[in-house]
Amino acid sequence: MRKAFAALLALSALTGATAAQAAEPAAPIPCVNRDDAASLVQLIAPDLLQAAGQKCSSTLPASALLRNQTGAMLGKYRRAAAGAWPGAQRALQGVAGADISGLLSGDFARTLVGPMLAPMFTQNIQPADCRNLNTIVTMIEPLPAENLGKLFVAIYDMAERGRVATANGAGGIDLPLRICTNQQG
Repeated sequence: MRKAFAALLALSALTGATAAQAAEPAAPIPCVNRDDAASLVQLIAPDLLQAAGQKCSSTLPASALLRNQTGAMLGKYRRAAAGAWPGAQRALQGVAGADISGLLSGDFARTLVGPMLAPMFTQNIQPADCRNLNTIVTMIEPLPAENLGKLFVAIYDMAERGRVATANGAGGIDLPLRICTNQQG
């Protein structure tokens, strides 16, 4: 029980530390290797899909793939998530720093990452986004599960550098993660 509490505390500290890092422009956010960032997305993909499906449940028809919380697609992402922990762990340790990296080493920490981080990625989903999200999920469904992480990282990297405009016309996505360029990692 003490290990479980320590892991929960570590992940809470991670989300708090990354928010504090984002609020302090003087201290740059450490970059995360592209493959490790993709592993992190792959690890939390089942939770992301469930959270997005729940947020869109009142907007999308019952037949929408995004609302299918028990189907083969979600199972495919759960199976892919099982092998993503080593890279996801490196990504988390890179963002959180050495202070809590030891607390991220256990299996219990792995089970907490998705439920704790998925809301950060889905909190700004609006009802108007649901149709497009379902279209994206439907388009990537036939692809290997690993493509979701790589696709997310590529789009996130472009948005982070201001190459993709957000709905209000400003570039960037407000998440405490920075993708390393080839020279950085």
